[in-house]
Amino acid sequence: GTLTGKVNITSIGLIFLAALGTESVGSVVSGTYLHTFTRNNTNTAPTLTLFRKTPDFVTKMAMCALKSLVIEVVTGEYVKYTAEFVGQLGVTTTQTIAYTDEIEFTSKYVTLKTASLVAGLAGATAISVKSAKITIEKEVEPFYSLGSVTPVEIHNKTFNVTVEVEKRHSDEAYKTLAFNNTSQAMELRLTNTDDLIGTAQSPDIVFTLAKTKITEWEADQGLDDIAMESM
Repeated sequence: GTLTGKVNITSIGLIFLAALGTESVGSVVSGTYLHTFTRNNTNTAPTLTLFRKTPDFVTKMAMCALKSLVIEVVTGEYVKYTAEFVGQLGVTTTQTIAYTDEIEFTSKYVTLKTASLVAGLAGATAISVKSAKITIEKEVEPFYSLGSVTPVEIHNKTFNVTVEVEKRHSDEAYKTLAFNNTSQAMELRLTNTDDLIGTAQSPDIVFTLAKTKITEWEADQGLDDIAMESM
């Protein structure tokens, strides 16, 4: 099944854990904790139990492994995600739903940077982009055994991350990176500067990719249109 929603500061954490596999928590600062999610380089990843609640019934689906996660940012919209899962067959159960206040992110809070190395991202200038999309794809494979029609295990195989960016075409910099096969570090940062968590911390989500290469580059220079480039 697929979940689609807005990226909120709290509820997205479990989805990040399912996508990347490892989490570490730093010391408390201003009443908040820094959660760092990193890729665990194994074929084992945490699974989630998903519940679907309607006015008539509640269905529980155990051992749900994340198959793909898309984070999409478009000018003038909320930051959204789409998460696709593979899991066991649902069973009827009971579950009390609890709702908590969440903090959201819109495109005004988003910056994208590139640099030759991760160390250079902090001092890099943000790129003016119209849209950006990060896709994490995991080749998950359900394992079935005799006597059951639901998977007894789910294995992770290959892991792939792609980024799509659309921006104004103002120079040949990214075309040159593409044709020279040059690696770049990339940072996509979501910082809600209008809200606080703890006593003094702005809600902050940062995606850091240590090494990226432009595999496709295209310029759109239609007559009387603003020249755009996508990569």
